[in-house]
Amino acid sequence: MEIEHVTTKNQVIIKFSIIYALANIGMALVLYILEVMDKSWMITILSLAVNSAILFFAMKSRKNDTLAGFMTYGQGFGTGILITIFGALITAVYTFVFYSFIDPDFINKMLEISRAEMLKKDMADEQIEQALEMSKKFMTPIMMTVFAYLGSLFFGLIISLILAAVNKRENPNAAYNNLEA
Repeated sequence: MEIEHVTTKNQVIIKFSIIYALANIGMALVLYILEVMDKSWMITILSLAVNSAILFFAMKSRKNDTLAGFMTYGQGFGTGILITIFGALITAVYTFVFYSFIDPDFINKMLEISRAEMLKKDMADEQIEQALEMSKKFMTPIMMTVFAYLGSLFFGLIISLILAAVNKRENPNAAYNNLEA
């Protein structure tokens, strides 16, 4: 008699949270090595695309591996947001370690890039200094980590709302759908 392995909701969430975190950390490292941190629009687009793909396949895995091919909107959204919460938390720990220990001068490099951009716009020196002083208040390892985590949660929420609708497949034979499954 063969024992059938059943994948649980938690296994799917843990697996895809780790994939989410590793993908985001990997992208950050590649962009750091390539020195393209001044291309924030490119980073945002790439991150949204990769995270959307991860969440899509996570919901598909949850639907097919733990829910017999059916999934409510709530189950899909819950899967996506849990993966975002845990994956972003792992990524946030990396972010803090990076800004605090790996390259503590990185924030100063970002400020210099900002200064150069402001000079290109012919801003007055006083305006530039004032803007950089304000930026420094928010560009500490803790603040950068918090903002990165909150940004990930926000975009993960939006992506999860959309992808839950895409992956939803109600069981027509079920009298009700169990949200605990």
